[in-house]
Amino acid sequence: MSEKIKILVVDDEPDILNFISYNLQKEGYEVSTASDGAMGIAIAKKELPELIILDIMMPQLDGIEVCKELRALPQFDNTLIVFLTARNEDYSQIAGFDAGGDDYISKPVRLRVLISRLKALLRRHSAAAPETETTRQQFGDLSIDAEKMEIYRGDQLCVLAKRV
Repeated sequence: MSEKIKILVVDDEPDILNFISYNLQKEGYEVSTASDGAMGIAIAKKELPELIILDIMMPQLDGIEVCKELRALPQFDNTLIVFLTARNEDYSQIAGFDAGGDDYISKPVRLRVLISRLKALLRRHSAAAPETETTRQQFGDLSIDAEKMEIYRGDQLCVLAKRV
């Protein structure tokens, strides 16, 4: 990977923060950590990570509230949010998804399983991301988009008759 994917891990348990961040860094990710929800929001706003791992049970601002606050901001529309928590009741999972979570993983989880699930989420997310590079080739005021099989004169799409 040319540019490292940024991941933010928010959990009030230092052992979990250290364990997860160390292993994600070994996998090649750029990892930031926060030990509470308010700090997590501040770091997320500053660093704009591609993926955020949130614990639900944290003092003051829990993970559900953090997720709702981040989802209310347009810069986090495409950010993946994964809950990693000891709460595995149906209502907690429903609340997590209703708040805008993309996945919900119950603790304890095996490290390899966690990393595989995160990689799968990131793969699907990048495959669904809109293409930013244009596939058009320019010839004077004409451009051809071979992938879409379209021809443009300036910004106008030229409709060509089908050949029989």
